[in-house]
Amino acid sequence: MKKLFLTTLFVLIGLLLTSCKKNREEQPYPANEKTKFNISIESLPGQNNAIDGLSAVITIKSATGHLVIENQAIPLNHRGNYVSDPIELPKGNYELVKLLLQHQGNTLFATPCAGSIMAQQVNKPLAISINLQKTEHTVAIEVLAVTINHKAEDFGYTGEVFNHPPPIDNADDFVLNLKPIFKVGKIVYDSIPAVLNITTYPLQGNPTTQTYYIAAGGQKLTLAKKVAKYKLSIAKWGMIDEVELEQADMTSEVKLFMGGSTEVAKKIKTESVYLFSGGRWIPQTRKEYSYNALGQVTRITHLSKATDGSPVTDGTEELIYQANNKVSEIRYQVNGTNKVNYFWYKPDGKLERMKEINEEDTITAEVSYLAQPGKTGITNNYQIGATYQYSRRYYKQYATAEMQGGNAYIYTNHTSHGDSETTTATYDFNINPYAHLDIPDFWLTQLSKHNRLNKWSRYETYIPKYNAYQFSYTYDVEGFPKEIITKYNISNTATDAYITKTVFTY
Repeated sequence: MKKLFLTTLFVLIGLLLTSCKKNREEQPYPANEKTKFNISIESLPGQNNAIDGLSAVITIKSATGHLVIENQAIPLNHRGNYVSDPIELPKGNYELVKLLLQHQGNTLFATPCAGSIMAQQVNKPLAISINLQKTEHTVAIEVLAVTINHKAEDFGYTGEVFNHPPPIDNADDFVLNLKPIFKVGKIVYDSIPAVLNITTYPLQGNPTTQTYYIAAGGQKLTLAKKVAKYKLSIAKWGMIDEVELEQADMTSEVKLFMGGSTEVAKKIKTESVYLFSGGRWIPQTRKEYSYNALGQVTRITHLSKATDGSPVTDGTEELIYQANNKVSEIRYQVNGTNKVNYFWYKPDGKLERMKEINEEDTITAEVSYLAQPGKTGITNNYQIGATYQYSRRYYKQYATAEMQGGNAYIYTNHTSHGDSETTTATYDFNINPYAHLDIPDFWLTQLSKHNRLNKWSRYETYIPKYNAYQFSYTYDVEGFPKEIITKYNISNTATDAYITKTVFTY
């Protein structure tokens, strides 16, 4: 074996989340025409061959919250993808709040609920809206593999029990427990999916290669022992790792880390923002980043365009570092706004307290951390919070971020007199370039190591005019964004306002 790492690390996930089900209530069926729809699943993670005899166990409620279908098993048919038998309901609006894929009573796959530890691994967690106004309708669903280590709570199903297939008792097979881990600069990415190619060298005949899609945090695969060897290859962001398993390595369970590392992460040189107007992209603002010999940001210059198209310097951010190479001070002077942020750290490098001095007030903040149950990969979940006190205002302010797999999925910011923001977000699995700048953020809004795809914000009392809610990216081969298209709406409404494009150079 060229490279094989055995470990006894097991992922113990016990996050207790809100169930995707509601108590049964009397269903007021609307007295109108019924229509049919199907559930469609493009593919099953880690499966190259079709699985016969699958059923989708579903729960659906009406738009008013009444249960219309609860724990009903619907057969699935494989037609290139997996399609359910037709499901008939009166025309109207519904929500799919539970979906398990079972085979002979065993739960093999499931769709996670929003807010659960597994929700970050799909683009559309439950609940999923179903608008039955058409005569024909297909609802596309994503599922994740359910392993022996998974509990129903990991997917957001409180009170549910997953029935796992019995353990493999076959001397001719072994279990490969694979965990992808990639390190870019100082950041470890251990909660990301990866593509694995396995080349099988049979005892006789020519080798064959199969592709597997490994879930974020790792996955188990069952492989046959009666082969000459396996060659495993995993790739991510231009990094490639290869491992060979000889027959002597094929014990009952092989635990393996695969991945790669890049010592120095790419750093942003320029960040240009354009506004889409009149069918074209119009330049708006630009940031230019300056670095010292250690690769630390020392200055961010803010620029805009004059009416004649010439660049105008709007101001700068100057960053000062402590002896521990952490940012201790940021002096911000942009567009007439002047403030200074100060930061202090604990011995382990985490933020401990902060202070801002601006033209109106002095704000001090104490930072706290609270461990949360469950984790993805080896990244622990936690809550980070800060309590802000003003020198000239009577109220306090509080910000918290719920971190799962390295991303802030829920962010809240509220004052003791009623102002509030509550934001939930979904993320992809590529690289957030701001995370590699290692610049602390006074309001705890820039903590995630991946990039947001969607953001839902609700504001009370103080309501900003516009809210960024949807993000799409173009990436380079190393996983860094080249462009971001951001859509804005009018806050607390679904009314689109404008679109911007952010272009990065590194």
